[in-house]
Amino acid sequence: LAVVGYAISNYHLAAAGGAFLLFVTNLVSIIISAAVVFLLMGFRPHRHAEEGHLKLKYRLAMSVGVLLVLSIPLVQTLRRAVGQVQLRSAIQATLDRAFKTEHSSVSDVSFARGRRNLVVRATLRTTEYFDDAQIRAAEGSLRTAGAPACHLELSHILVTESGLSPAAYDSTVDYLY
Repeated sequence: LAVVGYAISNYHLAAAGGAFLLFVTNLVSIIISAAVVFLLMGFRPHRHAEEGHLKLKYRLAMSVGVLLVLSIPLVQTLRRAVGQVQLRSAIQATLDRAFKTEHSSVSDVSFARGRRNLVVRATLRTTEYFDDAQIRAAEGSLRTAGAPACHLELSHILVTESGLSPAAYDSTVDYLY
């Protein structure tokens, strides 16, 4: 409930809704678990109080019904999360195949759905720049790997294979100014 309040105060209504759904699911699950434990331990309404027995069955059935209704958005959320993980794995594997070499590596990968396509941003640490043809080939590989409408944005960080000599360091410093 604290997360619900915090999310509402920061106008993150989707996060507030998800946190409230989680709260209600936990509450209903606790009620059902308590009822089952009480029944297993022998706590039951008096045998002569048939009305109390029917109320117990009704309340338990209502709790199970609410839990089933709550499971619909929870299953949808789980499916979306699994899809995101699978997409992230496919993107990472495709970029590793395209750009991971003895002298380069993919250091950061993020993606976001745009209006019309998936935008994949990656940072490469490399000793030499990749040309446009290699980048377009990787973008094509991403499209066949599960992101049909994909745009790849790469950032290259040029690194050296070994330390800088004093002369190279001096020219690098001059370049930075």
